[in-house]
Amino acid sequence: MTGKALPVFLSLTEKKISTRLAQRLHRYALAALKDTGFHDAVVNWSVDVHTSDGDKPVNERFYCVRWVNSCGGYIEVSGILISNGKPMLDHGLSIGDR
Repeated sequence: MTGKALPVFLSLTEKKISTRLAQRLHRYALAALKDTGFHDAVVNWSVDVHTSDGDKPVNERFYCVRWVNSCGGYIEVSGILISNGKPMLDHGLSIGDR
């Protein structure tokens, strides 16, 4: 299937990530950045915790923690999975711009 894109259907939801889960995800992602030597790069950057799977149950979502600098560049730990409310696995780091 070359040259064709699969459709992506996103929908708005009123569901939110709980504060406690967002804190756990942030700590997990920060540890991942420390392990890979990127912690110092994001010290004064803003941080955002989000998911694009808001319509799925909490334990079936993929979460991302993104640090954004003043120029719009970002480093994120993406595809974080949780089990029993605790982050346990991720798909690695992504770097880009908004």
